[in-house]
Amino acid sequence: MCESNKIDFTRRAFGGDFSFGAATSAYQIEGTWNAGGKGMSNWDYFTQMKPGGVADASNGCVAVDHYNMFKVYMLQQFSAL
Repeated sequence: MCESNKIDFTRRAFGGDFSFGAATSAYQIEGTWNAGGKGMSNWDYFTQMKPGGVADASNGCVAVDHYNMFKVYMLQQFSAL
């Protein structure tokens, strides 16, 4: 990389009053759009009915599947697995 193209993304590159943040959503984590009484969200509808609307045609039907994996996560947390 050319020296002139380097970008400083360290903490010092931001002002002292800058606050970093992070966010997530149920859509990104839960998966299982049609279980437990859930229905289609706007994003479920959009990604399933208009797959060309997302560049790689991905959707949240499974996501990281926390909905189904919750018990496994809990067992791992308590060293039972």
